[in-house]
Amino acid sequence: MSTTTDAVMKKWFVVFCWLGFLVTFGAGLGMFIKPEMNASMLGIAVPEAGFNPYFVRMLAGVLIPVSLCYLFALYDPDASRSLIILVTSEKILAVLYSVGAFVAGTVGVKVFAVILGDGALALVGLYAAINFYRIVETMDSGEENDEDEDEEFECEETEPKKSS
Repeated sequence: MSTTTDAVMKKWFVVFCWLGFLVTFGAGLGMFIKPEMNASMLGIAVPEAGFNPYFVRMLAGVLIPVSLCYLFALYDPDASRSLIILVTSEKILAVLYSVGAFVAGTVGVKVFAVILGDGALALVGLYAAINFYRIVETMDSGEENDEDEDEEFECEETEPKKSS
């Protein structure tokens, strides 16, 4: 088993990936099915008539596939670091946007559930991305040692054709 695979299969990483998937997928699914309820839970003013759920559902359409990246990171050790960087950057942006919206007064205090949840996932994701970077850097010096690939690119020397 490779060093990257060992790191991916650590218990904390398994829990982190499943928790990240469940939280993000649950939020996305909830936003898609009940956009008005999710908006009012965050303290966003929902008008009695004329609520257009388009942007809330579009956000859900982004969150659901992003949530799958947690599971892909768990089951694909070679892609883990890239996928964790992707989901972590989404969480960091969500926290920054939520803090900005709270300061601007466009959302209520309940947005701190998003800030705390996504903030925790972002911190663990940053730790994982840095940890995987160190593992990948120490595994090899960037050289390929696979004999099959070396043989594939070998070519026989031929004499160039003379043009008349």
